[in-house]
Amino acid sequence: MIDLDSLEHIGVLGKPHGVQGECNARLTADLSTLFEEEERLFLFFELDALPVPFRLIGYREKTDDITLLRFAGIESKEEMEQYTGVSLFMERRYFDTDSIEFTWEHFIGFTVFDREGCFVGTIDDVDESTLNVLLSITTPEGKELLLPVAEDLLEEIDVPNRKLTMIIPDGLLQL
Repeated sequence: MIDLDSLEHIGVLGKPHGVQGECNARLTADLSTLFEEEERLFLFFELDALPVPFRLIGYREKTDDITLLRFAGIESKEEMEQYTGVSLFMERRYFDTDSIEFTWEHFIGFTVFDREGCFVGTIDDVDESTLNVLLSITTPEGKELLLPVAEDLLEEIDVPNRKLTMIIPDGLLQL
């Protein structure tokens, strides 16, 4: 039996879109390539603290941060309305591929280590309001640390273990 601990949280279902059972969703992972590659892709709704699988049959971008999803067995706006606000998950095995791209928000809750393996802290928030994306990290001492993040500073992303290993510029941890 699949439990929530074996799944990765990827977003929240929004309100229905149209009358065919499609819905808005805010996702932290871009599933477009995976949707095209997989014949039967299942996502999980958290219902009564249990993961319930639904087969994804429609996927399209609405805006930069809203995706429209359609699931097998949900044929109307009324059927979809009951799932508004429900958390959405998928199996972690898909995260071992290069078929998924993440938004920086996906990494909230991940632990951060430097390239020597020293624990830096836990990501609490992401600030994308500046030219450089900043990770807000709480250190073991309870201090807030803002780390700029870019792909060339990421040494390893371990999604199943919710861990980032980063190349941290000299002196940044002493600020």
